[in-house]
Amino acid sequence: MSLYPWMVFLHVAFVLMFVLGHGVSAAVGLRARAEREPARIAALVDLSRWSINFAGIGLLGVLITGVVLVIKADWFRIAWPWVSIVLIVVIGGAMTPLARSYLDDVRLAVGALTGNKKKDALGRPLLPPDELALLLDSRKPLAAAAIGAPPRSTRNDDRSPTAIAGEPSAWEAALAG
Repeated sequence: MSLYPWMVFLHVAFVLMFVLGHGVSAAVGLRARAEREPARIAALVDLSRWSINFAGIGLLGVLITGVVLVIKADWFRIAWPWVSIVLIVVIGGAMTPLARSYLDDVRLAVGALTGNKKKDALGRPLLPPDELALLLDSRKPLAAAAIGAPPRSTRNDDRSPTAIAGEPSAWEAALAG
């Protein structure tokens, strides 16, 4: 029996694992902006830290199984595997510093662990509510979402869910200020 179908299955499973973990962390970054209760914020950012580790395992699995599939199918001359890798590196490289710096600052502000031993060892005091509100109102999560979300079509398509809801896309929300 060929190993190829199993590698495709694992590749898709790892993609789902990555999307699930990343989606939770992204939702936390956006939801944290609306919270003001430190205990709730700490629970959210703790969930984010756990889910981004889950996503990281998924991404590692995607990359490993993707490389195995490229080798097994001899797809070295096809562009899309290389374009996929470039997109992961470029988009991830642009989103990660924005989202991570924001969530790490929020974690420190509410006394949650960041996962960085140097930052966690500082043991900074909790921020007062007004300073915490300023930190939470940062546009970094919106900018990270705008980088990761494709721009909405310029076509006038009344069937799109965003057109029906009348809500701006992540790009429009981030660019609106």
